[in-house]
Amino acid sequence: MRRSKADVERYIAWVQGSAPSPRKMSMKGFYFAKLYYEAKEYDLAKKYICTYINGQERDPKAHRFLGLLYELEENTDKAVECYR
Repeated sequence: MRRSKADVERYIAWVQGSAPSPRKMSMKGFYFAKLYYEAKEYDLAKKYICTYINGQERDPKAHRFLGLLYELEENTDKAVECYR
């Protein structure tokens, strides 16, 4: 099922409204980034994955995902940095 940007924003607002701590919200950043990726909102996906990586610097899946987003922007140099 393809999600729209409005669907993703509605879901994120609902999660934020259930008052999780800021730390828990940043932990959900990877999931939010994937939702935005499915909606083809790559800039918003990048925003959330970067927030997630700030708290989870050693997560290789997150770095790979960020690299994929940079590839979609045709920013090969930054993509390669993420894959290292």
